Amino acid sequence: MVRARTETRTSSTGRRWELDKHIWSLVVFGLLAQSGAGIWLTTELILLTPSFAVTQETEQLVRKIYLTVFILLMVSLVVSFFHLGTPRHFFHALNNLGSSWLSREILALSFFLFFLVLVNLTGYFAHKIPLAHIIILRAGCTLSALFLLASMSKLYMLETVPAWNTLHTPSAFVITSLLAGAGFVLFTGLIPEPQTTWGRVFSSAAFVLILLSLINQITWPGMAGFSNPLFMIGALTGALAGILYLYLAFSQSTQGIKIHGIILLPTLAFILAAVSEILARIQFFNAFLRTGV
Repeated sequence: MVRARTETRTSSTGRRWELDKHIWSLVVFGLLAQSGAGIWLTTELILLTPSFAVTQETEQLVRKIYLTVFILLMVSLVVSFFHLGTPRHFFHALNNLGSSWLSREILALSFFLFFLVLVNLTGYFAHKIPLAHIIILRAGCTLSALFLLASMSKLYMLETVPAWNTLHTPSAFVITSLLAGAGFVLFTGLIPEPQTTWGRVFSSAAFVLILLSLINQITWPGMAGFSNPLFMIGALTGALAGILYLYLAFSQSTQGIKIHGIILLPTLAFILAAVSEILARIQFFNAFLRTGV
């Protein structure tokens, strides 16, 4: 069930162009929650790879990334209150776990936040906590992140909204998540330089994900086409981000420009990709508005 009643104005062409605050909260909630899940999963993938060298510096950065993921999910939780009505409804929504994907989404988010709190606390007491316990907590975060993505995908695959009830919906959510993760580890410096082997791998992955995102949007029945300004702006910013990631993947430069420890080109590419994903998500909800349910 869609969780918000919408009141929109229409343009002179009859297309609805303005989302109300409830729908905007869904846009922000979805993007932040999926980005948090993607950043967690990408970071864990890197840490679990034997060839990745873990130093004291990277350990400190990983703790900051874990904290960032927690903040993203907490903000998404607060934003969710706008489309659930009140915080009280958040807990009431857990009453239908057997039949409601909304309830399962909230449960997944709750578990993710719970495990994240514990994981962040272990960073201050790592020398006192058995490694096995830390591994269990991180595994709990990983499973919760995957469950969250699955729940969000199933929640929006509604028979009453044909444009959503396709594999394009989970594809879009997973691409958003993985793209956020790949872009985030590049500009934060978890991968020391974009020109390292790891940097090239993730820059190439980000390029491929942007390409898949554009293909997914173009081939998505019921979504806005080339005549829609939002689509064109989103496609342009996505293409520019893809070009930057492709440049980073093949660049021979050994040193990226840094500002306060942030690597400039990956940051610019991340921002452009984020703008493209935000515009794509607006089009996603406009498809619901055009359905008229």
